[in-house]
Amino acid sequence: MWATIAAASLLWAAAPSDDDYRKWMKAAAAACGRVKKGVEAKTAGPDMAKDAAEMASNFKMIQGYWKAKGADDAVKLAKEAESASEMIAKAAKDGKAEDAAAHFKTATATCGVCHKAHRDKGADGSWVIK
Repeated sequence: MWATIAAASLLWAAAPSDDDYRKWMKAAAAACGRVKKGVEAKTAGPDMAKDAAEMASNFKMIQGYWKAKGADDAVKLAKEAESASEMIAKAAKDGKAEDAAAHFKTATATCGVCHKAHRDKGADGSWVIK
């Protein structure tokens, strides 16, 4: 019994916090903004690849957050964003700006769907996680 309690407490303690989630979302959004500038300029290269890899890394962490919350739809959307971000990075490394732009569109299509399902505007105007 104690082993079960100890294991459960370790799992609970290891679950990502709302603060972790906010940190990852802000980092993903900042990297996404930098990638967007490259997409709009129709340029692809090492900087875009680095930023897209940062997006992918954060979406991987975001998946863990939503998995711990049991939100399968959000896990799926974060996985799609991670995969598309990885494809942006590959296209950018290869200098393929049009491919990077197409994958960017796929990645950002997940944003609104997840935000609509999993956040609300609080009374103070800040976003509240559902």
